[in-house]
Amino acid sequence: EKAHMLELLQMDKAYLSKEVQVMGERESKLELANDKLSTKYRETKKARSDLQERLVAQSEDTRLAYETRLQAEIARLHASHAADVDKVRAECTSMADQELRLLRERRDVAERDNGKMQREVKE
Repeated sequence: EKAHMLELLQMDKAYLSKEVQVMGERESKLELANDKLSTKYRETKKARSDLQERLVAQSEDTRLAYETRLQAEIARLHASHAADVDKVRAECTSMADQELRLLRERRDVAERDNGKMQREVKE
């Protein structure tokens, strides 16, 4: 009976030793998988951070480009407006000069006609 017990204990020991070895291997595999996942998580987190930085930079670049185009358009419109105002001023001055010249010519004609009529009345 002791021999049978000893044999059973040895079988239990062998079985448990094999289970310890299998569990140790399984633990190693799980630790390796955990390390890989942790590394992948850190890499993904870094990639996300990099993409966010690029998105912010691109948004800033887009905003600056829009503001630059807007300022250029404002400058162009301002120059165009100034040119239009100068053109209207020049046209108004020209029209005023022409009207003044016509009024002077009419005055001169009226004075000549008045002088001519006065001479005719005297005669």
